[in-house]
Amino acid sequence: MRSLDEKRLILLILVFILAAFMLIAAGCTEDTATPASNEEILASWTKNSESKALLIEYVQDVTDKASADFIPAEDRIAVFDMDGTFLCEGNISETVLGVAVTLYRCEELKAAGKINEGGALYDNYQALQQQLAEDPTLGKYGADLLYAVMGGAFAGMPIEEYVSYVTAFMTTQHPDLDIKWADAFYRPMIELINYLEDNNFTVYIVSGTDRQTVWGANQGVIDLPRSQMIGTDINLYGSTQIQDSYEFAVADELLRQRTYYGYNFDNAKVFNIYRQIGKKPVMAFGNSSGDYPMINFTLSNDYRTFAGLLIHDDAQREYEYNVDTSLAACEDNSWTPISIKDDFSALWLNQ
Repeated sequence: MRSLDEKRLILLILVFILAAFMLIAAGCTEDTATPASNEEILASWTKNSESKALLIEYVQDVTDKASADFIPAEDRIAVFDMDGTFLCEGNISETVLGVAVTLYRCEELKAAGKINEGGALYDNYQALQQQLAEDPTLGKYGADLLYAVMGGAFAGMPIEEYVSYVTAFMTTQHPDLDIKWADAFYRPMIELINYLEDNNFTVYIVSGTDRQTVWGANQGVIDLPRSQMIGTDINLYGSTQIQDSYEFAVADELLRQRTYYGYNFDNAKVFNIYRQIGKKPVMAFGNSSGDYPMINFTLSNDYRTFAGLLIHDDAQREYEYNVDTSLAACEDNSWTPISIKDDFSALWLNQ
């Protein structure tokens, strides 16, 4: 039989071995995802996609501790625009999610007799319909009337009720395509977001859409906390107070006002990224000129960076617009163009 001292020595050795194993495992978990071939990574991208190859090379490089371009996990910030970047957006207003939600709501209110001629929302909605009929992009008229209707259609609604309303709306038919809104996410871009998260990137949505619309639309699609979703903000008030009161009661429920106070477009995206994140991103993805400031802000980071611009060049499966302008921007700024037509073998989320 072993002596008590021998048993203690064996036990001590086993403890040291276990501790060493746990330290090794902890060191590996930060930057080691499940090994996969390049074909398995971003599976809905075309096999010969140059953009896919550049993305994978970038991620592998900056997550490699032996690389001169290694980025610590806490600084791996990736920002994505939403509409037109990972959620379908056409080149007319009715194919923009926030507008579609509003038009749907106004029709509901009309059908239920809750808005009538002579009321502000009813009259504004009728005027907006006339503008959309004359100019579907609203480029001629601007967005003031649109935002008046968007705010008015949900004024007084509790925030969480509104978020649930948007989530339910996603099950309705897209106005222009033979899919539901819930299926109108670009599967390759959702794969990209998941791939980045698997490699310890922190992903933020940075959208011009109403922040609460972003919360509701992405429910069950992108597993991000609300604190990682940035959008346009509407004014709020407590349910037991006058809207301009500075007081807030314990029993108050947060309700939506009819006016917006913080639009998240263009340079505002830069300011809001820094306000909410406190760091410069290292990766940025967008699809329009409204995303250029966010992309340029990302490229000012001292770390190695990556900028991707989605090109809407697939009239067969989706839309074709601003192709030459977008490609020229990529060429002039050394951004990576991501072609819906050439880089995505599958397009829709549940295809």
